[in-house]
Amino acid sequence: MLRANGLLILLLISVPASALQELRDPTAPPRVLERAGSPTPASEVLKLQSIRWVGEQRKALIDGQWKVVGETIGPYKVTAIQMSEVSLRDTRNSKDLTLRLFSFSATPYYPSAGSSL
Repeated sequence: MLRANGLLILLLISVPASALQELRDPTAPPRVLERAGSPTPASEVLKLQSIRWVGEQRKALIDGQWKVVGETIGPYKVTAIQMSEVSLRDTRNSKDLTLRLFSFSATPYYPSAGSSL
């Protein structure tokens, strides 16, 4: 019995510390490795947080700043504000960018006859 306990202790001591560090929390989000120098898309940098539409006046809250059509945020100019999206144009290369409030499918859902929601 004493010999078995001694063998178990010896076995536990011999496990390298690096093997114990490899254990990861299974509920943690996956790690994302980025390549050095890889450009970050503007849609990941800019965050559309809200759209305010009062009468004819439309405002978009982008990264904590209220913007109207014609104003700029960084190198982007606000070109249109719709009910759930904002269109921007990159002033450096004239590329268009759309920020959306909700990420939903463009395919509408039509329930079949007789189904209930």
